[in-house]
Amino acid sequence: MFLIAAAAIFAIYILNVLAGALFASPVLSDLAEALVLFVAAIVFTVAILKREAAVDPDQPATRLPAEKDKP
Repeated sequence: MFLIAAAAIFAIYILNVLAGALFASPVLSDLAEALVLFVAAIVFTVAILKREAAVDPDQPATRLPAEKDKP
């Protein structure tokens, strides 16, 4: 849910940038644009931390094939 919210908030940022580029008049001010991007980053971080906390600690971590060959 948090990942979808982060994507939606970031989409608002992207739409504002596109509006500024295409119509030469962004909807949000510079401060509001920065706050939207900041909130998107915070919500994305929360989503990643929640997903990481949900991982079973007994399950072995995945490794790259090249790491198996090292002693």
